[in-house]
Amino acid sequence: PPRSTLFPYTTLFRSVGPFLTSDLRTLSLFANQAALALENARLHLQALEKERLEREMHLAAEIQRRILPKGSPAVPGFELLGWYRPARQVGGDYYDLFRHQDGRVGLVVGDVSGKGMPAALLVSTLHSGLRLLLDQIGFEPAMLERLNRHIGDSSAANKFITMLLAELTPETGALHYMNAGHNPGILLRRDDTVEELAPGGVPLGLIPGARYQSRAVTLAPGDLVCLYSDGITEAASPDDEEFGMERLVDLLRAERDRPLAELIEAIPHAVGEFSSGLPQGDDQTVVLLRRHASAS
Repeated sequence: PPRSTLFPYTTLFRSVGPFLTSDLRTLSLFANQAALALENARLHLQALEKERLEREMHLAAEIQRRILPKGSPAVPGFELLGWYRPARQVGGDYYDLFRHQDGRVGLVVGDVSGKGMPAALLVSTLHSGLRLLLDQIGFEPAMLERLNRHIGDSSAANKFITMLLAELTPETGALHYMNAGHNPGILLRRDDTVEELAPGGVPLGLIPGARYQSRAVTLAPGDLVCLYSDGITEAASPDDEEFGMERLVDLLRAERDRPLAELIEAIPHAVGEFSSGLPQGDDQTVVLLRRHASAS
């Protein structure tokens, strides 16, 4: 058959062009305008997504602020104060201070692995689960074992929580504590000797069926307890040296007699000076408990 029958559009294709210079300019102008419109549309979608994420982060930060204690319970014969500063808008550190109806006082410092929104969500899970189980079971290893199962069931496989939970009986000065893989708490005695509130089990959510231990110390007049997260002791200097527990103990010894509000401000101030203005790499939390020197 003739070539025109097999390729009916050959003549049409061959009739296109050559383009005049003015045509090329017009086509180039249209192409640039189309590309600009597509880029603007892409940037607009990015801006909308960024705005949505910022709203979600703001909401998460507001929820976290509501979880943290509004103040410290008044404890006869004792001073109690907490402080927290996240590395981002929302963080994975957690602390709580609360008073039971019978007068006992609870102190909690926790640290969720990771940062940002996933860590903040797990903090919320920890807060609700801990308060509920304390009401149901009380302060004992069985409660922590139940909480460990709850965290394991509620979180991803690579998520876990370190936590130091203490309970003070003001009348006797007895401080019972359970440490689930958290940094050792510091008990600075009036004679400047130091005792550690060491771990008695693994972090929560790490090992199903893990067991925990409850231990106790008695606070004498003038004794000071410091609970903290690793954002304090692992803060790094420009030479990549960590602030460390020894520097924290030295600071507590030097400043122990200052009002508790000033002492708790001195800790992040010292950490900031040690870091020489480097960005905060991790959430930072401190809880201080001091028995009045005049207590009997």
